[in-house]
Amino acid sequence: MAYVSLGNPIWSCQFRLQGGRPLFYKAAVYGLAAIGLVMLYHRLEWPSNSLSTTALVALKVLAWVQVGVLLLGGAGAITKALTRDYTTKMIESYRISPMSSFTVVIGYLFGGPMQVLLLYGVGVVLGVGL
Repeated sequence: MAYVSLGNPIWSCQFRLQGGRPLFYKAAVYGLAAIGLVMLYHRLEWPSNSLSTTALVALKVLAWVQVGVLLLGGAGAITKALTRDYTTKMIESYRISPMSSFTVVIGYLFGGPMQVLLLYGVGVVLGVGL
């Protein structure tokens, strides 16, 4: 499967090391299914509520899931990326690479949690749709 460069070599590398697009697609499908199950449960448990109330409950659940994904998943992804590069001595090769320090830092800040940020984007789109 061909990968498109994300503009920063570390972004692309970290995204691929964490599973790339296939893992992102699986996580997005599971997230959408979870929100659908929350809506179905709320609709079956309280059938007298309107559909807009059910969508509001799903939106609130989605907002809290988004906070958890960004805080826990994003921090964990950055830690995992830095630890992996430190143990494999990859981080030492960045000193002799032609990349600036700013590029390396931005690559770790956004490359490691790229899947988390993409899932956040899917959640935002879903929230706007509700």
